[in-house]
Amino acid sequence: MPTRAAIYYAIAAGIGAAGASALAATGGVALFEAQTRAHLESTLESADSWLSIAVDGTTVILSGEAPDVAARRAALTRLGAVRNGLVMIDATSSGTGATAPQDATKPAPLADVALRILLNGDEITLIGEIPRPSGDDPLAPLTGRRGAAVTDMTLPAEGRVPEAWAPALALALDAAGALHRGQVSVRPGEVVIDGTVAEPGARDNALARLAAERPRGTRLLARLSAPREVIAPFPFTARLQADGTLLVEDCAAPDDAAAAAIRARAAELGTEIDCRIGLGAPSEAWPEAVLAALDTLSGLGGGSLEMADSDVRLTGPAGLAPARFADRAEALTAALPPAYALTATLPPPDRERGPADVQPPQFSAVRSEDGAVRMRGDLFADKLQEQALVLAEAHFGFDTVVDETEPRADLPAGWSARVVAGLEALGRLQHGQLEITEDEIFVTGTSASEKVEDEVRAVLAARLPDDAATRLELFVSEDLSVANSIALPGELCAEQISLMLEGDQILFPPGETGISEESLPSIDRIAEVLKKCPGARFEIEGHTDSQGRESSNMALSQTRAEAVLAALLERGVDMVFLYATGYGETRPIADNGTEEGRAQNRRIAFSLRTEQDDAADVPVSDAGDGSVMAEGAAQAPGDDTVTTRASAGPTPIVESTTAETADGDVARTALSVADETLDGSGDEADADEQAAGAGDTDPDGISDHSEFHAAAGPDATTDETPDETPDAEAETGTEADAPTDTDEAAHDTGDVGPGRPRARPEDLPAVD
Repeated sequence: MPTRAAIYYAIAAGIGAAGASALAATGGVALFEAQTRAHLESTLESADSWLSIAVDGTTVILSGEAPDVAARRAALTRLGAVRNGLVMIDATSSGTGATAPQDATKPAPLADVALRILLNGDEITLIGEIPRPSGDDPLAPLTGRRGAAVTDMTLPAEGRVPEAWAPALALALDAAGALHRGQVSVRPGEVVIDGTVAEPGARDNALARLAAERPRGTRLLARLSAPREVIAPFPFTARLQADGTLLVEDCAAPDDAAAAAIRARAAELGTEIDCRIGLGAPSEAWPEAVLAALDTLSGLGGGSLEMADSDVRLTGPAGLAPARFADRAEALTAALPPAYALTATLPPPDRERGPADVQPPQFSAVRSEDGAVRMRGDLFADKLQEQALVLAEAHFGFDTVVDETEPRADLPAGWSARVVAGLEALGRLQHGQLEITEDEIFVTGTSASEKVEDEVRAVLAARLPDDAATRLELFVSEDLSVANSIALPGELCAEQISLMLEGDQILFPPGETGISEESLPSIDRIAEVLKKCPGARFEIEGHTDSQGRESSNMALSQTRAEAVLAALLERGVDMVFLYATGYGETRPIADNGTEEGRAQNRRIAFSLRTEQDDAADVPVSDAGDGSVMAEGAAQAPGDDTVTTRASAGPTPIVESTTAETADGDVARTALSVADETLDGSGDEADADEQAAGAGDTDPDGISDHSEFHAAAGPDATTDETPDETPDAEAETGTEADAPTDTDEAAHDTGDVGPGRPRARPEDLPAVD
């Protein structure tokens, strides 16, 4: 619980260690407390004059004796509706009030008892009127959970406790223990459950257990949902045998419709398959990519297909004509949706056995579209193997060559010259294949240059004798020619991206750090622009509005900026320097006092950086004691030590830094966010707290509906609260929960949307 001293320290440390800064921090806290008290007192009525309010940091202490229970309940209800994330400690009491004398011979009336339990991860809120017997606390099994932050807004119920209350309460507490988010409402003889379990497989077990434990005479109304399974990497793997039999070893689909489309195409090829449904598909076009790859595999008459996220690996059958395979691979490349990358490999032809089972010499090298080179076959046992590897690495890169050659002594004269000439010729192609036998040298592949055939012939002529047999099948790709001819200046790329974002901002589901599917086409377009400006430096900026805590907004903006960076890297943006920085609410471009202004402030922006900008950043320093701060280490406010992560070589430099400027307005965090920002807090979490405490109330003071939103999760590339699977009809009488229009529309760039109201008890089916 934040105390006055803790807040003093945090503010003073953020401004500086000097005494004047401490005085400024004290004044800031005092102003906050005075404003909070004035705001709360403005909601009270004249009848609430008995109530005293004291504010200590973010803690509000309520005291005083109400004239009766009704007056106390009314005042607490008014304050609970505007608490806005404040922690309230209720130290009030109530007098007996003016009551008519009761006949001692008649039993006391039954108490009107009810309890609503709101759960959001480790946050628990209790609302209602319940008996408060002396001795053990009946709510201890729930409120005593380790790490639970409990807000108790219950009032003592007066009158006799109904007999059906205790068994119903026990069932409700058991149900609350099974929920990760949601609510449990309990009255004598009735328990209503509406929420989400933490694990995909926990839903059915929880429903079965609650149905078995339901006391006789207690009605159970339950609607539970579970998050979808997260599948990573998102796979599809298949092999086509020589007899035409298709074997699908693994299949994943984002939804039932995609799974049905994939199953239907496999059925046309004579195979019945089953696909797992889950989260993690690289794009909405996953089924189209799978179907295009399956069609290509079927047309080859054999081979294998491996898809992992957006990487597609196609291996043709041994013995297939290289030209035919190249045509099929090029057609598949054109058919694949944007962001999918194909690697096509054709194994060398099967060697025929010669006399005495001696195979003829053979050497092959395959260069795939991603630049990887695989060498197989025979080389002299002396230094030719080492020389061939060095030559290949010089042509294709040090980390791209896979050497699977074998030493052999009985090779024909001139074999070394053929290998050297062939590798040099293959180096002139964007992707292709080299085959060397005793009879000929065969080179096939694709290039962006219209002069590629002349260049390859010149290389072979310079290295080989005049009577050497060569065969070429070379192709010129217009797409590669255009791509290689375009190189835009960074300023123009920045302007194009800014125009894109003005018309189509990158969106995130409420409370989540994963990019909304509807914004993935925007990411695709931005990636294509960035690919046209190699060497440029861009900062990906995350911004929020001023709703919620500043530290939570800073962490949320950083995590979302990193999510955009990761999405661009997945799309092959590998020749641009990218930086992800979260600015939180510190750089508004519109008035945060209006909804329109807040919507504009919740944004992702790209800014062009220069090498001078990077050099001006705060340098890395040690911690003052000779030790260097580790990556991802947490920083105290005012600590000038920064953490950087550098990268060398041709891969993109992706940096995340933790820093605080002199005025404390910017913080960059490492790729992992500090645990204290991952407890469901943030602008969405604060809005959740407000919604949970401000629902419509019935005459009993119990809200009849509530709103729940997912809080920011700890993972930047995978969401803590994935989309929920549609609720299935359970044997216990649970009801399927169809998505509402509000669910589909609740997308923004950082603010909590209106959510969807949970069903009332009368809307749910009963379990008798």
